[in-house]
Amino acid sequence: MPKNGSSRSKRRARRLAAEQNLRYTEALRRGDSGDHASEQGHDGEASIAVGLTALDALHTTVEQVKATDPADTMATLRTALHALTLTVTANGLIHEALLEADFEIYWPGESFLDGDRRQYLDVAVDLLGSVLPTARELFSHGEVSILAPPDTAPQEYEPVAYHDVAYPPDETDKARQLLLFRTRSVALANKQVWEEVGALLGRVLGYVRETQQRNASRVAALLLEEILNPDSSRSRDDIGWRILAITSGRRSAAELAADDQLVQALHEAVAATAQANGWSLISAVSAELERGGSDFRPERWGYTSAIDLLAATKQFSIRRLPRKGQQVTEVRARGRATGRSTRQ
Repeated sequence: MPKNGSSRSKRRARRLAAEQNLRYTEALRRGDSGDHASEQGHDGEASIAVGLTALDALHTTVEQVKATDPADTMATLRTALHALTLTVTANGLIHEALLEADFEIYWPGESFLDGDRRQYLDVAVDLLGSVLPTARELFSHGEVSILAPPDTAPQEYEPVAYHDVAYPPDETDKARQLLLFRTRSVALANKQVWEEVGALLGRVLGYVRETQQRNASRVAALLLEEILNPDSSRSRDDIGWRILAITSGRRSAAELAADDQLVQALHEAVAATAQANGWSLISAVSAELERGGSDFRPERWGYTSAIDLLAATKQFSIRRLPRKGQQVTEVRARGRATGRSTRQ
């Protein structure tokens, strides 16, 4: 080991890490043997609550989700809520374990929630819980109190590099690697739960008829997709608008026609961007609509794009043409002379 590894602070850090790792391992053993006692902290409250491990619970839940029949919509929604609340608990345990570590630790796990992704999961749970009003009390998962079973450990500890020289890991390094291994294991299990729940929510849409349940399922599936595959180009506002499009419900052609302010704004935007041939590029129309009102979003009427909203009014002709190797979409008000069109 390098000389500075024997400093007083280094020795203290190794001792504290070894003690914590011992406490953690002993707690896991008690949890594995069914002993549900708790270690008491300085304030008299339980600092380590021993019970069902998150990793085992998550693996069991994955199998339950896979076995759920989407034709039973109520059972599907309950299973989905149960699974997502369990991942909330598991992520909380990861967060607590990292905060309580007596050594510095960097968490590189892509599946660990933070910031927007944590809020997306909360929204998904809230929406599913709103269509199952009694479910919150049933799925608290208070019994899940430990990350992983005692035998969940690296098969081999990696050497530690100091000034480009590799050294065998000391007790602190082993404790750090053990904690990372267990948190990664739980995070990967969480990811598998989200994937299976997202797929299940997609399947249940073919059976669910109640509007609120259907909307909750669609929003939850949308948010899970964003959690699993975050798009750096999308903002929280973008996700919020997409949720609004789902929860608002698509307005019919008659409902859109009755909205005089909307119809006027659409016609004015198309007219203001018309080219010499009378057609307007949809990109130009969208930009004009946004300039006319910063809060103009097709999602307010249940549509995710301006072209879908224009088409839904049935007051505009739309055509898609190849141009310079790309497809260009153009629009103009109906009632005028029409040219070649691929969609009327």
